[in-house]
Amino acid sequence: MMNIDGNEREQVRELTGLLCDKTVGCDVSGDFTLPEHQPELRRLLSVSAKVLPPAKYVSSSGVECNGTVDYKVFYVGVDGGLWCADFSAEYEFEAPIEDRSADTSGGVDTFVTVICDSASARVSSQRRLSIKSRLCARVRAFVSNTCEMCTYGDVDESSIEKRFLSEKCASVCALSSDVTELSDEVDGLFEDSRVISADATVFVKDVRRGVGGILVDGEVELKLLVCRDGQRAQSMTKKIPFDAQLDCDRPIGDAACRVLGTVTDINITVEEGKASCSLSLILSALTAHNEERSYTADVYSVERECQCETETAYLPAVRACGVGNFSQSERIALSDTGIPEGAQICDIFGSVRFDGCEYGGGKYDLSGQSRYTLLWEKDGEYGSADVELPTKYGLDGEIAENMSFDAYGEIISCRGRTDGELVCIDAEIAVCADVFEMREIRMARAAHFGDPFVKGKNRMVVYYPAEGESVWEVAKKYHVRADSLSEEKNYYLF
Repeated sequence: MMNIDGNEREQVRELTGLLCDKTVGCDVSGDFTLPEHQPELRRLLSVSAKVLPPAKYVSSSGVECNGTVDYKVFYVGVDGGLWCADFSAEYEFEAPIEDRSADTSGGVDTFVTVICDSASARVSSQRRLSIKSRLCARVRAFVSNTCEMCTYGDVDESSIEKRFLSEKCASVCALSSDVTELSDEVDGLFEDSRVISADATVFVKDVRRGVGGILVDGEVELKLLVCRDGQRAQSMTKKIPFDAQLDCDRPIGDAACRVLGTVTDINITVEEGKASCSLSLILSALTAHNEERSYTADVYSVERECQCETETAYLPAVRACGVGNFSQSERIALSDTGIPEGAQICDIFGSVRFDGCEYGGGKYDLSGQSRYTLLWEKDGEYGSADVELPTKYGLDGEIAENMSFDAYGEIISCRGRTDGELVCIDAEIAVCADVFEMREIRMARAAHFGDPFVKGKNRMVVYYPAEGESVWEVAKKYHVRADSLSEEKNYYLF
């Protein structure tokens, strides 16, 4: 913290505040019917959920969010085949804001990540089922406020002494891209091939600053689960490169950036031994860089009585922000998974959740769990198994005392196989995360000036300060200008 005592001219600056920093839970449920072109359900295998980014609105009470959660339900049909049904449900929630009196007229930058904590299904008939899911949302809302101070009473401006302090404060900008349409083809299918399911994940490979925003390069990994009559289902993948720009109407300087990508729509058409694929991609980003911001910490008058009103504010300073990826390879005893010996893995998918963060060695260690679902086949029969593994990732950054972190992980590619008495899982996991330090300050918001006071003429004061007492505190106590004090060896003379 910089200390700027004296009567320097005040510069009205904006300070970033954290209007909302909440983790919110949301329950979603619904009843669904299998599509008419799919067979009736004989046995339910698994249900997974993918949460699409929400629309956001900041009201006087909180950050209101609503969006869509897409379900994939794998089941064995009455024909003995492996099938997948896709369903969608709407979700909504509100995260309360910290300060309802905050001025939001200058705009609010919101960044929200939503994951599915759990999803389960109950079969009510051969074509009907109920799905319940528990969503967990991390909601951040940053607001910029002008740190002006109000004055009351009849006072000569030249008699006012102000104490300015400065603090590192993050300048934050939340961005969203337009929809990017992608298309490609997957070869190697047969005339009788059936696409059981299609899914896509986003890997952000490079983020860089451009003119008027940030530029993002990456790839979408498209995965098709396909089968032929009388043969085991197998997955096929295709990597589709992309580049996109997220526009920003504010300077972002040397800002660090985290980017999250989501494929919202997938359309597949199979003909002539190939699958023609079209996808819709959207990106959301949070940029943050620290700037030195000054504010008025205290005020008094050398001519009148003064009562200074202060309030506590918390300024966010970014300590880490970025994207990355890491590999996870595990070998698990077959007996621990419930998969029968001799079974083959048809497909594997999962999710990641980070719930811990500790600093050490110049990095933030993000810890959590990876949850995998494995679909297997043996002698024409299909089944599923769930595996949970500990996960850790190191994010470069500076140490923070009062920390607020958010981390999002996604399994962007995954392979599973059986090897004798072992199940082998090899996955690539993408991460985007940030860490902010919340720094407490006391800021002057109002000064009430009262009656003038009479000073003795031709006076001289020798003052011996208490331990730790500053020049400013002495000057304010005796209503003199701070720069008029003469500091001797262990006393002030004025």
